Amino acid sequence: MADAVARAVGFRNVLVHDYVEVDDRIVLARLADPSDLDRFVGAVAGWLPR
Repeated sequence: MADAVARAVGFRNVLVHDYVEVDDRIVLARLADPSDLDRFVGAVAGWLPR
């Protein structure tokens, strides 16, 4: 989980801070597969009280 979140943060930094030229196809491909986000939400939900 930590590796996936670190990659997401790195990707966010590229998008927000314009470190490199962004390939729109890569952005759209990441948006089409939210499985990393689903796993993150599940992990966070596991820490929350019921």
